[in-house]
Amino acid sequence: GSVGLYLKMGSPAVPDMPIASRKIAPGGPDLGDGHVNLAEAASRLRTRLESNPSDAESWLLYARTVAMMDQWDNAADAYRHAIDLGRKDADLYASYAEMLVLQARGVVTPPARQALDKALADDPKNDVARYYLALAVGQAGDPDKAIDALQGLLADLPSDSSMRDEIGKLIAEAAKAAGLPTPPLAAGRP
Repeated sequence: GSVGLYLKMGSPAVPDMPIASRKIAPGGPDLGDGHVNLAEAASRLRTRLESNPSDAESWLLYARTVAMMDQWDNAADAYRHAIDLGRKDADLYASYAEMLVLQARGVVTPPARQALDKALADDPKNDVARYYLALAVGQAGDPDKAIDALQGLLADLPSDSSMRDEIGKLIAEAAKAAGLPTPPLAAGRP
């Protein structure tokens, strides 16, 4: 049901955007009247999981819900449960790694790195995994390699992607850290 709803109402052609670069108010978006409160939805999902802890899909829904509420610890734990129950696709590993990075206040930790590597092994073009792996390279002290990775990501993104500004800032910061001039940004796909 969720796949059908997503295909009808979602945006499957829009590339993923790391949570860290999204502009969402703390606690999640304002859903307005007539919509389910995120806290209520999380509570209902948690109750469902208490009665059926082997439901990987509910763990995934719970992870996404509490992530929107900036509850990184709960989201990482829920993603870990979904993975342990057999959900092992690239997007799930990338989302799990992202929660680990957010838990660590922006540091790509070794467990996050392992999850990102698994995401890329499954989908070498996963934008979220590539973004955080480029951050990891920069954090490891190799700004030239980080710039190359971020430029490669920019080249694969649509030219009007909202991620381009955030990635451009990261490239400028990496170039400054390396004492290099900021390179021109790679053109994206039309």
